[in-house]
Amino acid sequence: MKQKDYDLLQATIQQGVDALGEYFREQVGKKIHLIESDGIEDYPERGIPAASAMRLLLQKMPSFTDEQYFFSDRSRTLVLKVSLRDEGRQLYVCISDVNAKEIRSVMGAVEPARTALAYILRNRIEVARGVEERTDAVLTNAFGGSSRQFVEACEKSGLHLDADRKYSVMLVDLGQDPTESTTVDFRASLMWLDRKAEGADFYPLIWRDRYLAILSGIVPRTGSCREEDQPAWTDLIRGWRQEFSASRKLTVSIGIGEVHPLAELFRSYEEARIALAYGMTKGERGFIRWSRNLGVIRAIFAQGMDEAIAFYRDTLGRIADHETDSDLRTTLRVLLETNFNFKLTAERLFVHTNTVRYRYERISQLIDGKNISADMRINLYAALRVGEILREIDVLAPGYVGLATRSNIAQNHS
Repeated sequence: MKQKDYDLLQATIQQGVDALGEYFREQVGKKIHLIESDGIEDYPERGIPAASAMRLLLQKMPSFTDEQYFFSDRSRTLVLKVSLRDEGRQLYVCISDVNAKEIRSVMGAVEPARTALAYILRNRIEVARGVEERTDAVLTNAFGGSSRQFVEACEKSGLHLDADRKYSVMLVDLGQDPTESTTVDFRASLMWLDRKAEGADFYPLIWRDRYLAILSGIVPRTGSCREEDQPAWTDLIRGWRQEFSASRKLTVSIGIGEVHPLAELFRSYEEARIALAYGMTKGERGFIRWSRNLGVIRAIFAQGMDEAIAFYRDTLGRIADHETDSDLRTTLRVLLETNFNFKLTAERLFVHTNTVRYRYERISQLIDGKNISADMRINLYAALRVGEILREIDVLAPGYVGLATRSNIAQNHS
């Protein structure tokens, strides 16, 4: 290692990335950004997504080795990189306002900093890995309902949440499997929204492949379930969903839980899951659903998950989980939606009217042995919706319970 390289490495170890920034200002004299391969900027800003134009340039440029460079003559940006092959990660040095004639001299000035740049990248990876592990543990603790040490764990993990404030959870479905760039864009766009929102804070997170944000300073008006009566920041979330969906060609759906003390954040997370599942099971896409707007479904789940399961099974009886009864549940739901119009139900299900009549008789027998009264209909429809939501959030396992009779077994082995 050359003496200049060594001195710069030592300065970086002692002073951090600022030592590299000072070196670049003296030797290059141009605006420089250090950006990791996941789109997070290390210099001059730290730990936030880089500007969208710069991230787009990095995404679209061709691949090249550490000994090569990429030059965008349109934006006059020179890009060099340092790679850690064992980690599969790169740190890009993006230098603005470069003329083509200056490329060699700029590369020569950057060359002594390569070892220090590799040190910065490895250090960032190790720090990020530690933060990610601690954050995952904290969120597992929070959303698992174990609140005793949650507030203290937040402080230790670097998740700066105030025990004296109240929070809600926004759960986001992107409509398709996300790419690495989508993940960065998700965090970046909500960070910018956080800067725009007066009196409200957004903490974008990804936990167990779920995209969410912890929201603070966002308190709906008590007693109002109408979206138009929600506070002005609602427009921020709606605008973010529309812009993010359009720019990334996604269909973004959102469920938002109610506001709770930090120690009870798991309640808002469960409410957000239910709100999101409520829309998804209705076949909706590209929506914003608030937990407080779910009517009777909200009241049922407010009693707890065990009570919701009990309501589902007690109300639907033997058609709740058993073999062949998914057709009966579907038929019952459509019958309820059509006010028990057999002809219209048959048309929607693409079956004969007599088939609907037979299924109705079977449903009546399995529920309580008599015709379904008007008083039963509200509970039956609510139970069907609760069951759909429970399956969507993986509380009820998909599938059914079958009857293993000797005749069935003999047929299967014949």
